[in-house]
Amino acid sequence: MTLSRFDSEHPRLPGWMQSADRRLPGIQILRNRKNKFAVLVLHYSADPEKDKTWMEGIRSNYSPEQWDQEYEIDWSVYIGKRFFQSFNQQLHVKDVRPIKGKEIVRGWDFGFHWPAVLFCQRVELDDEADRLVIFDEYHVPDIELDDFAKEVVAYSLKEYPQYSFRDFCDPAGKQVTDKGPRSSIDILNKYGVWPGYRYLHDESYGWGIIRQQLIQRPSGEVGLHVDPRCKLTIEGFGGELHFPPYREGQRTKDTPAEKHPYIDIFDALKYLAVGLFDIRQQQAIREDAYRRPKDIKPVLSYMAM
Repeated sequence: MTLSRFDSEHPRLPGWMQSADRRLPGIQILRNRKNKFAVLVLHYSADPEKDKTWMEGIRSNYSPEQWDQEYEIDWSVYIGKRFFQSFNQQLHVKDVRPIKGKEIVRGWDFGFHWPAVLFCQRVELDDEADRLVIFDEYHVPDIELDDFAKEVVAYSLKEYPQYSFRDFCDPAGKQVTDKGPRSSIDILNKYGVWPGYRYLHDESYGWGIIRQQLIQRPSGEVGLHVDPRCKLTIEGFGGELHFPPYREGQRTKDTPAEKHPYIDIFDALKYLAVGLFDIRQQQAIREDAYRRPKDIKPVLSYMAM
């Protein structure tokens, strides 16, 4: 069967032509005029067994972003729009405080212009997947990481003196840069912070974990709560963190625009979410090289010196 000619420009892919045939619904062909490369795009509607009943049954398991990207094969619908479409202030913003006797998990972003830390806990629920609870944020603009780490440790001891801490950070933090002889993780180690991290080849997986936690479950509950005091986090969820605007010749990716300080806050959340909720377990969390030595003094004693 011969398809119609490639007679229309693709609206988002410069240099590519697109074509479809009414006799073959759900099938689209893209062809690059320069290198003659062709791509066959198969939509789920091309499968006669995937009807409306099938769609209604499976769609509830995905956030709007995940559905449009994975099943509608459309990454362009969110260009310039907020990054987390499922966020609902009435559902997700709750007065939450840390549970006594349960460790606090901190996510660290080493952003040069605006380093950030989020304070969270993973809460077990009866008959449902665990919930991520975000109850505090700490951020300072234009500060050296050494000073920032010292401030965060002091703040943690002051606000949460009876808690233990577990930390996650950017894997790039182990790299030494031209800014000095120590890596970012080395600096945290100086203050008794020994973060874990997990390498990810696909950054969108980390964002997907957060989106999965935002989805409203059959019970009506959601997998993420954030306290009203976390103003930047709420503003980011509400739209300050958004997809980049469309630019000619640029592919649409599942990556937010680099808007400070929101990108820093949410990078910290991403590292934390990947550490706590990466169900694939493709890589063990790397803590071995930066595990606290047995003979090191506790953080409280260190700060008291």
